Amino acid sequence: MSRRICVELYKALAALRPAWHDDSDEKGAVVGPLGGDEAVKLTEEQVRHVARLARLALSADELARYGSQLSAILDAVDSLSQVDTTGVPATSVIGAAAAHLREDVVAGELGAQVALANAPQIDDSSFAIPKVIE
Repeated sequence: MSRRICVELYKALAALRPAWHDDSDEKGAVVGPLGGDEAVKLTEEQVRHVARLARLALSADELARYGSQLSAILDAVDSLSQVDTTGVPATSVIGAAAAHLREDVVAGELGAQVALANAPQIDDSSFAIPKVIE
């Protein structure tokens, strides 16, 4: 399955599902909407609906193939509901908590001569560009 199709189908599936983090069982494990131990089997109509939401035109072969792949993905995601998350704080950012950026430092003006030094065409003290409106 191509990355673009995966991303679009994921977005469409996410729009269909309620937030999984809203409910927790007594052990703190997230309760998924898929129902626990049974395997997820998407119908062809559900796959067609998700594809339409993602604005994808899929052939009959692609519907069958992507349907089984999406079912496997949903099974894998649903298996996460078995993880005990007691004592684990909720996070909204995965990865680095803060971007490591340098401070902005004012370094003074560049000046017209330096700014225009590599310009292909100059008109007085401005960049000269071709007319784009007729």
